[in-house]
Amino acid sequence: MNQPNLPLFFSLVACVLGCGSIPSTLLGQTNATANPAAIDAELKQVIENYAKLFHERDAGTLAQEYYSAPVLLIETEKGMHRVLETTVGVEQQIEATLSQIESSGWDHSMIHSQDIKMAGVDMAILSIVFSRCSSDGSAIAPGRLRGTFLLLKKRDGWRIIMACTEPFTETIDEQATHDKLSSKMDRYIELLNGPKPAEGVTKEIYQFPRLSRSFLGDRKQKAMLSESEVLVGLKSYLNELKAKGMTEIRVHSMKVHSVSNHLAFVELISSRVLADGTPIPPADTPFTYIWVKKPTGWKMISTLAHGSAE
Repeated sequence: MNQPNLPLFFSLVACVLGCGSIPSTLLGQTNATANPAAIDAELKQVIENYAKLFHERDAGTLAQEYYSAPVLLIETEKGMHRVLETTVGVEQQIEATLSQIESSGWDHSMIHSQDIKMAGVDMAILSIVFSRCSSDGSAIAPGRLRGTFLLLKKRDGWRIIMACTEPFTETIDEQATHDKLSSKMDRYIELLNGPKPAEGVTKEIYQFPRLSRSFLGDRKQKAMLSESEVLVGLKSYLNELKAKGMTEIRVHSMKVHSVSNHLAFVELISSRVLADGTPIPPADTPFTYIWVKKPTGWKMISTLAHGSAE
């Protein structure tokens, strides 16, 4: 089976160093204590080290020290996404990507623009527009691409947990995406507060496999590979909250960040409340949701609680 052309961070970080500082903005209104300058410096160092290892073809160190499995990989133009469950799987994908891009004549990459948006203080969304180039500097088809990566701040540093590549388009219909996903998120909360929340959300909102990070427990991201697995996990999660007296999930704010016409992040701050309106700790919990536009419409493929407890 041919390897999908997915984690293009492998091929483009080597030329980020000459592009200057990375502009940072805060995606949400919560956790505003994030220091953009400090985060810029940290991420630039990550990229410098990554580029060096990539040039050395050190797939093992890259997989072990710059990724945190499970890793979500997305290829929007093919309507595909999948999860690499282990560090070994990540290493094999890096090796496959190196082989693939070199066989196409790749010599280096050229960065045209880059941007970072913070989701709280421990998640960074890195978006880069770039071209792959041959040794004479000419761009390799299809020309400009967009690479999007979600990095999670862990105790041992920033780690990549999501990568997406897609053809670059100048026009993004942000308003249409905002309106559609606002409606989808309203429906998502409506289902969660309904009579059969797990069944409704699993069948109507989610697509599989998924990446999940709950605000309960150790907050490690987990791969949820099938509908049946997600259904069992979501029922357990909701039953645990209901045992604490939760009567509804109440939304405080929501923000949509459109990366392209097929990929978007939604930041939502919510509380789980008792019958008298008192929130169950922790209140005002921020999440980042990853949405992709599939042939069947927009689907949620990841639910990630902010704040590291690892």
